[in-house]
Amino acid sequence: MLVTLLQGDFGTYELLPGNAKIRKELKESQGEETILFQTDWDYPGLARSLGWNGKISREQCQHRSTDGTIDCGECGKTASEFIQAAVKWLDRHCGDTFRGKGEEYFDC
Repeated sequence: MLVTLLQGDFGTYELLPGNAKIRKELKESQGEETILFQTDWDYPGLARSLGWNGKISREQCQHRSTDGTIDCGECGKTASEFIQAAVKWLDRHCGDTFRGKGEEYFDC
């Protein structure tokens, strides 16, 4: 399955099933449904489901004690730092289409 990440209004993100160009046109013309991610607590999970590795920088910590919404018990990085890193990753990938990722958000 293909999914496409779109930039939503007011700093939100939308996940759309299918190819970017075709699905964006359908969304605009027919109101095609998307999955809306509008709270910052959702961003680390969305980014991870699309391929983000959870890293904030070049640190050695694997962040096994966090999903990105709580502080890392291993190195002390804060949830806020993870959320900001996830937003940067999502912003870089807006408009990208992903194969075999993010499909858990849709009933197939």
